[in-house]
Parts: sequence; structure tokens; C-alpha cells
Amino acid sequence: MLKKDLLRVDRRGGYRPQFAGEDAGALDLARRVVGVFQGAVGKPRADLDAAVEAIERDAADYKLVRGLADLLERDAVFETRAPVPPERAREVAFECAGEVGVVTREERREALARAAERLNALPGRGTAGTSTDTEMDADADGSEDGNAELTADAVGESLYTDLPERQVLVAFDPRWDPETLVRQYDLSLAQTALFDAVEVRARSADPKRLVSAVKRLGLMYELVDEPTGDPDLGDRVAVVTGPDALFSRTRRYGTAFARLLRTLAATGRWELTATVDDRGTERTLSLSDADPVAVPGTDPVVDVGYDSGVEREFATRFEALDLDWRL
Repeated sequence: MLKKDLLRVDRRGGYRPQFAGEDAGALDLARRVVGVFQGAVGKPRADLDAAVEAIERDAADYKLVRGLADLLERDAVFETRAPVPPERAREVAFECAGEVGVVTREERREALARAAERLNALPGRGTAGTSTDTEMDADADGSEDGNAELTADAVGESLYTDLPERQVLVAFDPRWDPETLVRQYDLSLAQTALFDAVEVRARSADPKRLVSAVKRLGLMYELVDEPTGDPDLGDRVAVVTGPDALFSRTRRYGTAFARLLRTLAATGRWELTATVDDRGTERTLSLSDADPVAVPGTDPVVDVGYDSGVEREFATRFEALDLDWRL
């Protein structure tokens, strides 16, 4: 699924996703975006963002480029690289700045020099490392000496290296080539279009799989007779809602509807009609196997969400331990 602000729909006569698979230039854009990520390994995120923005300026719709980049970024690994952990550098540097009273550049330099002295005096201090701070090892190529004395410049360099734009892209192993990236984008776009759905009517050539998915997602359904004349789709449609829909129309089940679409799109023949609450206006979204909505032969994109910065930091540190445990 994409971020809500990257949704591209045509509201003329309904609620129609603007699929990349129907855009002759989308594949070329996908190739360029993949190439930008591959070429940005070892560079700060700011360089990557600037390269993506350059493609956006050439594209007819910047949201398409940004959506492709959003998917690829989930397969990118960024790391904070600094001579000393930024949090530690700030703590000591600001403490020294308070003692010196920093107004001029010379006073700033003096505060950083004091901070370097104090950091060098700390037992077991870390130098070259990352924001995970689990074990601040020197770079594998030996470019930074873990026992080297910190300088004022090194402390100053470390102060804000954990800002997103200064983090370094250290690995990029995409699960898609440009063609499958376009297919994944279209699936994600259709799923995002369902975020604000209040009711879904679906039928499939594999009704058992459809009903099983509905139950697994905690949704409610009712089978209604609606003959289609199509033997593959049958004469029954599943009207799918959530438990709260018994009392009022709600958009809270949009994420579950989006996940249901992934199951539906993998069944071969299928149809889906959704009632979408589009900022207070009800619109109809119609999808079927005739649309460029398919499930690529890869695992679904998981965009992990956290309730707080504490959770995010814990998860980052946990993953850095490389244990045989799953969080």
C-alpha cells in the first residue's frame, strides 16, 4: 500500500485509480527510479532524494515517481555514519557549549574541542559507528580507527548525522525488476484507493478463498444472489463490511479491504465494487481482473508502523543484534 497522499485517482464518473500499467511511459520511469537507487548506494539520503526529484520534474505526474520510490525505499537500508554516536556527541557538546557560552565561531570551536576531550576520556567510548549504538565498531575497511583520538571536527561532524537526509544508503536489494515494480505499484495503488471504503461487494472464481480471507481479516459478509451469466464468477456476491458497520457507515476497515484485494487479485477471475467515502462524497470504485491489478510473485510489501519513537528505536537496535529471534 502507498501513503495516502500518493493516491492517484480520476473522479470523473466514479473513482478510478490511474494505473501505471495504462501509462506508456511508466516502465521507463520505473527503470530510471530503480537506477537512481542503485547508483545512490554509499551516498546520503539527500543525494538520493535530489535524484528522485529530478525525475519528478521530468514526469507528467510526480506522484507516480514518488510512489515508485516509496515502494523501493522499503528495500533500502539507511545507516547513520559518524565518528561518534550523534546523541552522545550532542549531549556532551551542548554541555560544553553551556559552559563556554557560544556566540562566535571561535567559542563554538572551543566548545567542540572540550567535548572531544571529554569524549576521549570516557571509558569504552565508541568511535566510528552507527545510530544503533549496540557496538560502535570501526568501518570494516579500516578507514576509521576505533582507537583514534576524537577531534573537534569529528565531534562537529557527528552532531546531526542522524538526520534523515544525512543518513547513508548502505544497501539496496529490490525484490522487483522495473516490470514487476510497475505491477506492484498498480496493486498498491488499488489497495490505497480502498482506504476510505465503507462497503465492498466482491465475487471470485474461488469463493472459498474469498470467504476465508474475509473471516481471517475480521470482517463481516453476507452472500447475496446476483446472477451474472458468467459461470466462472457464479451468481453470488459477497457484501463485505466491518462489525461497526452494523451501527454506522465507517471507513475504519479500509486497511482490511485493501488486504482483501490482494487475496482477490490472486484468484484469477474476480470483480470488486466498493463504496468509497471520498471526503464526504460517496463514490463508486469498480475493479476486476480486466484491470492491471495482479499480485507479483514476491512477498507483500510490509511498511512497518510504530506507535512511538521509543518503539522504532527499540526495533532498530534489536535488528542490529542479528539474533535468531523474530520481533
